[in-house]
Amino acid sequence: MLSAEILTAFLLGVHTRVAVREWAATVHELRFAILTVTSVPALAYVMNLSG
Repeated sequence: MLSAEILTAFLLGVHTRVAVREWAATVHELRFAILTVTSVPALAYVMNLSG
């Protein structure tokens, strides 16, 4: 995915600073969704080991 972002930014002529700022803003906005999506498999793994 990161390679697609870099390629798209390059093809559209977006400056590196702007692309990084937008990426950081997106991650900041989605931080709780990312936490939820990563927590569910982790909880499933722990519950699977507990029997």
